[in-house]
Amino acid sequence: MRPRRSILTYRARSWTNIGESTAARGLGRGLGYNFQLSQAPSIVMSYYRYHVFFCVNQREPGAACCNSHRAQDMRDYCKGRIKALKLDGKGNIRVNSAGCLDRCDEGPVLVVYPEAVWYTYVDKEDIDEIIEEHLKHGRIVERLKI
Repeated sequence: MRPRRSILTYRARSWTNIGESTAARGLGRGLGYNFQLSQAPSIVMSYYRYHVFFCVNQREPGAACCNSHRAQDMRDYCKGRIKALKLDGKGNIRVNSAGCLDRCDEGPVLVVYPEAVWYTYVDKEDIDEIIEEHLKHGRIVERLKI
């Protein structure tokens, strides 16, 4: 049986410039590494280019939670848009539900990996902007970032 590979595979002793992209800048910070792009390790990503997790947790009545802000509906909308745009599947984008991501007091939240960029949102227009800017073009949506 082949051993399972982690999300990131580093080639030890092989350093390369992975470019001045949003993904390259955000990746090191998201994983707790502090390196210059010229020192970045060569990275082999897993199955998806982007993995989006929507917190859809439902807490007890009266407690702040993402699902009180239609998080499941927004996740379903995002997943449908990604499929309609043919951005889903291997090498592209995967949209998943997550349990509590422990940031409920910041509104409904989602996180985009591998950059580990956290967003809040209010409506479908915000989700559309995240899809268009971040997921299609690699540009972080600063106004929605938390």
